[in-house]
Amino acid sequence: MNPIAALLAAQSVYLALVFVLAAIVFGFAWNYYEAVLKDGGRDRDRLLDRLARGGGPRIFYIDLMTALLDRVDALLGDAGQGQRWVARLFGLNTARPCWTGRSFDTCALLAVVYPLASLIATWLLVGDAGPIGDLFGLREQPDRWVRLATAVATGIVVFALVRRAWLAYAVAVAVAVAVAVAAAVAVADVFLIAFAFVFAGSIAVASAVVVGVAGAVAGVGAVAFAVAVAGAGAGAFAFAGAGAGVSAVVFAFVVAGTVAADRASARGRLGAFWVAYWPVAVAVASFGLWLGGRFGRPPTTLSLLAMIGLLPLVNLPFDWASIGVTRALLRRGCDVHGAWLLRSPTILGVLDFLLGLALLAGLAAALILSLSAADAILSDAGARPTFDAAGLIQHIRERPGNPAHGWVYFTLLSTLLPSFFNLLVGVFSLLTFSVPIVRRWLIATIPTLDEAGRGGTRWQVVFALSAQWFFGMIFTGIGLWLLWQAALMVPGAEQMALDPLHSFALWCARLFGVPSSPPPS
Repeated sequence: MNPIAALLAAQSVYLALVFVLAAIVFGFAWNYYEAVLKDGGRDRDRLLDRLARGGGPRIFYIDLMTALLDRVDALLGDAGQGQRWVARLFGLNTARPCWTGRSFDTCALLAVVYPLASLIATWLLVGDAGPIGDLFGLREQPDRWVRLATAVATGIVVFALVRRAWLAYAVAVAVAVAVAVAAAVAVADVFLIAFAFVFAGSIAVASAVVVGVAGAVAGVGAVAFAVAVAGAGAGAFAFAGAGAGVSAVVFAFVVAGTVAADRASARGRLGAFWVAYWPVAVAVASFGLWLGGRFGRPPTTLSLLAMIGLLPLVNLPFDWASIGVTRALLRRGCDVHGAWLLRSPTILGVLDFLLGLALLAGLAAALILSLSAADAILSDAGARPTFDAAGLIQHIRERPGNPAHGWVYFTLLSTLLPSFFNLLVGVFSLLTFSVPIVRRWLIATIPTLDEAGRGGTRWQVVFALSAQWFFGMIFTGIGLWLLWQAALMVPGAEQMALDPLHSFALWCARLFGVPSSPPPS
């Protein structure tokens, strides 16, 4: 038996299920179209109108995706800010926002939230968030019920911060304390968990201040990053003998970032603000690492400074680019003009995923370069290098399921998530399958069905309309199966990708003159 036949035989149950579902859909579609075409009238006119616009499933897809993309534009804060160059580049009829200053600012907020969310998510899933999680009181907890109760409390906290429902916040704190007591957690851990909540709350409060002053969702990312660096810096140096001086510096950074973001937002220059603010923020985060090494802070504290300060700034441009590409290609897939291949959601989804993989590779290289530079900064401060990118890659190779690596996966996957969503949309868009030449034949034939001697033609029209749903189901089932097969290949592909990344990490270590782990045997 050849490999293809063996593969089909192994998936015979799934393929049979897809065929049965497609046959059932075909039967429902046959009954519907037979009733619509039996007599002329408004139902037939509506069917012709839908066919002229691409077909009923296609119209439903366009309406659904347009509403979703409009909602995304509103969440990113750039709804109504059309970019003509984007329309020309992607062949859109209407100028749409894709890469704006406000979306960059919102991505900055997400870049700060990602590391904290990764720690909480890893702890909730496996009960251990690694050494950095210990700084927030996320100690190893094998009891899943305690983690579940903590998840409920965290959800209430998030809801309270978003809706400013202080009663819900109080309830969540009470639940968190009860869980801590029930699990016999030390008092110090309770305060550390509370610090994590207050830390997240400070970001939300700072964001709310900017929203209230500017009157729109703008400047949130800049202030969130400033507060994050301030909180991490204060925690890192609280017992270093220089708390007052460092606190003054981070307070000045928060105030300066807030005022500058407010003024830039009021003048509609948030993009120009980030062009100037981003390198300053990188310099401040790097200086924080240098101070941490100078004052002899432990490796876990230095890792926290890098995870909340430096690495989100490195991740930020890649996330912004990925979201912009996905928005542009999804908009192109909703267009009704142009060549079919250039507006096929499936083809555009595959293209988006390939571009997402390229951005993912670029992000991985940028993170490795940043970690090596951070080690060089620590060496210059007289401290021992902490990060060792080559060693981290080797540890991921040896223990990919280690909870301490959870933040790495979250940081990398955040860039690929928009592209994967577009790919998934492209697969499900196969439900809207139709052949243009068949659709044109249907548009020309349906108005003549009432003429004498056209009874056989009516059955052909009903079959053609129903067959589109049948083959759409078949193609969607095959697409989902191919995605699943690709997912099964991820572990092997991950190991293959680690080899060039490890070599690049060794090259970066030599470039900056810092020690690194030897190549794997």
